[in-house]
Amino acid sequence: MDDSSAIPARDRARVELREFESLVRLLIQYFDLSASGRMPSEDVLQPDRIAQELIERQKVLRSIVDELVQHQNMNKLIEKVHASLQREEQKLVQLGGTLREAELCLQGPDIDHEARIAALEGAKKVNVKDIVELAAKIGSSYAAPPHWTPTEPLGNRLPPAPPEEMMRSGHLGKEKPETM
Repeated sequence: MDDSSAIPARDRARVELREFESLVRLLIQYFDLSASGRMPSEDVLQPDRIAQELIERQKVLRSIVDELVQHQNMNKLIEKVHASLQREEQKLVQLGGTLREAELCLQGPDIDHEARIAALEGAKKVNVKDIVELAAKIGSSYAAPPHWTPTEPLGNRLPPAPPEEMMRSGHLGKEKPETM
């Protein structure tokens, strides 16, 4: 890299514009001298050299302007990316809030579940064998007759479900609750 790239483009453009301005003034002075006929003979080729220098300065100035345009385009792109990042950051913040709400919703059933498990552990234990015996007893003695439909009368049979008194007089109803 040369030394000119270390200087900011804005400063280089200002220097080139000052040089350009001074060369144009000098060229205008030579044209005035030439028009009045007072130009010395050794300075006759000076306007050509100044014009060549102006062309070179114009090329340098054009490259600096192109560089400045690139900088402006990059700044616009950076602003767009920054705005996009802000939108994405807002989305992430919203998603984080939604995630926290979901965590709280999912923790709620765990707390309820733990309370239910504690209630089940503290509840009176019932033997599965006793439940099966009661079901067999009720099923065989209080079932509806074969091929019976709900629209038909039962005749002298009991309904398929035993009344509450019959259920309490059975095996499970006779168990005494444990004292706490």
